[in-house]
Amino acid sequence: MTNFVHLLIGVISTLTCISFINANSLPTDVTTVANASIIGLIEVKNHSGCFTDHDCSDHGKCLNYTDCHCDRGWITHGNSAESNTYCNYRQLSKKKAFFLSFFFGIFGTDWFYLSRANLGYIIAGIFKLLLGCGCCVTWLLTYFGSEVQNSELVKAKLRGISICFSLLVFAWWIADWVRILGNRFPDGRAVGLTPW
Repeated sequence: MTNFVHLLIGVISTLTCISFINANSLPTDVTTVANASIIGLIEVKNHSGCFTDHDCSDHGKCLNYTDCHCDRGWITHGNSAESNTYCNYRQLSKKKAFFLSFFFGIFGTDWFYLSRANLGYIIAGIFKLLLGCGCCVTWLLTYFGSEVQNSELVKAKLRGISICFSLLVFAWWIADWVRILGNRFPDGRAVGLTPW
């Protein structure tokens, strides 16, 4: 049993290191809009047809009748040539995402907050919620449930399961912090978060 626990600790440590390396690598397929929002710049796009601030969806300023300079936290997203809507997407807060992840991240609240109705994010949040609840339940069973059964084998199995759940949840929790702080955790529509 101890060999299995050591192997599991090694695998979790390796996966955690890989997630840190992945979080610190440069993105390869992030759009210009996401890049501008990730590094904290105010979104500036050149557009023809900007005549008033209303053309910037009232969330930006029209300059020189060609440029919409979006307010902080607003970007142009999903714009087509026919729609001519600019500064139409409110970014989610990086600070709020981090603190949700820090305090309630083991229950998937960071994934639910960032989902923007993206089914993949919602499923990941539910999976993280189940893992977090499983971690809590197995620790409770380890300390309180093993008193009912006096078998040392049952206690050892419960401790092993508790350690497995704990390591998995902890690694995912830390990886999400690193992704949020490293600007590698966009919302469900692949748009970066607003800077601190």
